Amino acid sequence: MSAQLAEKREALLTALPENARKLEVELDPPRSTPLQFRNKLLQPIRVGDDGRAQTGLFARGTQDLVTIESCHVQDPSLTRFARRAEVAIHKLGLRAFDPQRSTGRLRALFARLVPGSQELLLGFVTTPGEFAPAKDLAQALKDCATGLRDARGRRVEPIGVVQNLNDTTGNALFGNRDLPLLGRDHQVDRVGKLGTERALRIQVSMRSFYQVHRGADAILFRPALEMLGPLAGAHVIDGYGGVGTFGLRALVAGAEKVTLIENGPTSCRDAEQNLRRNGLEARGEVVRESFESFVPRNAADVLIVDPPRKGLGPEGIAVVRAIGAERVLYVSCSTRSLARDLAELGRDHRIQRVRLVDLFPHTSHLESAIVLQRERSAG
Repeated sequence: MSAQLAEKREALLTALPENARKLEVELDPPRSTPLQFRNKLLQPIRVGDDGRAQTGLFARGTQDLVTIESCHVQDPSLTRFARRAEVAIHKLGLRAFDPQRSTGRLRALFARLVPGSQELLLGFVTTPGEFAPAKDLAQALKDCATGLRDARGRRVEPIGVVQNLNDTTGNALFGNRDLPLLGRDHQVDRVGKLGTERALRIQVSMRSFYQVHRGADAILFRPALEMLGPLAGAHVIDGYGGVGTFGLRALVAGAEKVTLIENGPTSCRDAEQNLRRNGLEARGEVVRESFESFVPRNAADVLIVDPPRKGLGPEGIAVVRAIGAERVLYVSCSTRSLARDLAELGRDHRIQRVRLVDLFPHTSHLESAIVLQRERSAG
């Protein structure tokens, strides 16, 4: 095990209750150093020192934008696209948004490559109101993406350009309105076969959450579901369900019914379409509300929760208890909120399996998958 993974393993163990720290931390170390695995780009656009629009990332703890010329963890097609896009923006004479002076229109640049189909969805964020150069910029961005190849030398396919309108004054890059400008407003990933079962086709819109590691299927989804054990005939509730990345796989694995809970508008739309696209709508439903406000109507055998960094919190834990599932899969992206939530869940659940999910190599960030068994005496 590398020193990097050893440090993450220790951080995960520290987040576990003391009585669970003797459990084996499951992990499949990579055969080689993971590089260029990140398949999403979202970069702010700001006014550079020369007064022209500049794309890049903020230096840690500052608002200083750093141009990204190369990146060891991001797919090279995305890095090349961003550099070409900046040139195209200059040629069109477009101005970056200046939050101090409230001038300029462009706020951010977006691109995401889904590995199963090689489809590349492009986008840009502007301030609200009519943006006359929108279609010209959309065509320019598509041209910038034409002929690109990914980290494995495969050609990528730009399939659409979307404009997002953001009227907020904070640091959030996305607003709440999308305008399709060219081609499709979503991309469709193809997920490899699960065992002997058929493959899945998963639709993802620009603002819908999707794991950014090209190997997420093998690193997270397959082993996490294997940890849960057989799902044949089970009723599964998929909390924080997103576009259905866990719920769809649970249905393919034999679950009798999946109730997917999600409150993001674009994710809900994608999840509903994904059930239809894969012929699973008869056994799956999407409940459009936050997990914390969900009131279960029927008993469930299995619960999957994949909350944001803030974790479940008291409201989410109350829903976990109300659902009363025998088996719980908790996927976490924060050891701090995980430690807090497991301390509370430990009152009526027992941790059975723990897995380190290294979706972000070469960073301190780690994800984990924890399987808990509800104690028979609980409730």
